[in-house]
Amino acid sequence: MIRGNESAVSSGAEIETGVSRRRVLRSGAAVAAGAALVLPAVAGRAAATDCCRACWVDVKPDSCPNAINPGSNGVVSVAAGWPRFAPGSVKLYPVKGEYDAAFGRCQDYRDPTYDRNCREIRGLLETSDGRYAEPIRFTVEDVNGSGTNDTVFKFRVRDLELEPDDAFLILVGASARDGCTVVGIDSVRVLDVGGARRSR
Repeated sequence: MIRGNESAVSSGAEIETGVSRRRVLRSGAAVAAGAALVLPAVAGRAAATDCCRACWVDVKPDSCPNAINPGSNGVVSVAAGWPRFAPGSVKLYPVKGEYDAAFGRCQDYRDPTYDRNCREIRGLLETSDGRYAEPIRFTVEDVNGSGTNDTVFKFRVRDLELEPDDAFLILVGASARDGCTVVGIDSVRVLDVGGARRSR
């Protein structure tokens, strides 16, 4: 079980509805600028385009496959192998498409395997249609006993606006240390409202 000191996140996710966000982001100009929307920068530090680092991400730790019912009113846990994210920078994007994942079916935080090159993850991220969720709370702890801290986020399932053919969830944030973009990816299986699995 993953435990730690929990912190609430004060952000637009607390008050913003998925419907209004989708209307804005799916307007032509916003979708065309998708790459700019998903790469955070921290004022006074390195621009997000200057550097990028990959970390492991585990959606629903201790679960594989990562099945999520899009109609759930609950939250989904996402662990990330990064100790300090800049406040307000983290977003979780559902995406479709193909990605040659180093982790196989799904990531395992206890023995993470991941591609440390940002290029392919960012390339897939650019296909995003603008849907995303922001965390409502997080904890910082060493979840896998590696000796370094990680971060475990909680996201509202409904904020993700999951669709049947979504295949991956990409976490994007900025490092609190230097403002570099931090990205990570894990697979997802979207369930129908009755709980029957749909194919990726």
